[in-house]
Amino acid sequence: MSARDIPGYEGKDNHMLKDEFDTSKNRKGILSADEPVTDSDDGQQRDSLVTDTAFDDSDSSDLQDSESMTDLLDEQPKLKKNIRVATRFIREDIAASINIPGLLSFSKTIPVNLMDIASKGVLVSTDQRLGINKKIILTLQFKSGKVFEIKGIIVRRSSLSQKEYGIKFDHYNNELGDYLLETQGKLIFK
Repeated sequence: MSARDIPGYEGKDNHMLKDEFDTSKNRKGILSADEPVTDSDDGQQRDSLVTDTAFDDSDSSDLQDSESMTDLLDEQPKLKKNIRVATRFIREDIAASINIPGLLSFSKTIPVNLMDIASKGVLVSTDQRLGINKKIILTLQFKSGKVFEIKGIIVRRSSLSQKEYGIKFDHYNNELGDYLLETQGKLIFK
């Protein structure tokens, strides 16, 4: 097969054929199966046909670089999406205690330090050991005299400090969230 046998290339020499062939295909020099390969030095057609996808030697290093970059990106740890919806406040004007219901209406009240608070839950610290997944009643007393009693569950213990516990309220407490905003003196968010 010669340049004269290819439709649209009548009267063009092999050098022009090679240049147009390279630019008409994928710009990376990719040839598909059963297409003749022409040497650039003398313009002569090789005896063999391309039987599989072929690449320029110059592109093989780019391909290896892109494959190693893809491998690197695949190995990167996935970042957790921040799904926090409520704003957490740091308050020093709220006294807090946890009431743990017991048998026969006996309950145990434990004073706790309020680390931060939101309308969905709180972070508290205490010297006493608390059980995870334990149902509690959190009592919050503001300096203004307003008291909130909120049912919740202890959902976690901090891995850094074994004395900090996360408590999730059974229901969103919009009244508490509104009151926190109304009475916030210094704006300290976490």
